[in-house]
Amino acid sequence: GLLAGPNINRGEQKPDGVTHTLSPSGIYKVALLNWAGGGGISPYCYNRLTIVRSEASIDEALLKTNSIFEAECDGFSPSNGIIRRSPEIKWESDYKLKIIFSIHGTALYPETFKLRKQDASGKITVDYEVQR
Repeated sequence: GLLAGPNINRGEQKPDGVTHTLSPSGIYKVALLNWAGGGGISPYCYNRLTIVRSEASIDEALLKTNSIFEAECDGFSPSNGIIRRSPEIKWESDYKLKIIFSIHGTALYPETFKLRKQDASGKITVDYEVQR
């Protein structure tokens, strides 16, 4: 992979940003973890999505074993001058999740992203939709 930046594989570095999206009845949450930095010479930006129970700690949310999506940061092609952030997270039910993401830039480096069709527990199905 061409990922400069934190050694996120071992999870020792806390993410720079964390946002949560709760499932419809609030049982589960998707955590969007973001690592970014590196300055002008070797900037990096990396996202991981994990699914955990809503009461889970940040440490649990960080675990690679709970990951369903990992990729370098990307944005969708501009639409009306607005660039939406990728990935977008949509719960369709407590057990069905849709992730819409862009492969605008990451298409160059397919080894830098990983997708899983189910969460670690096997209870939640994840569908992916690619947009440019």
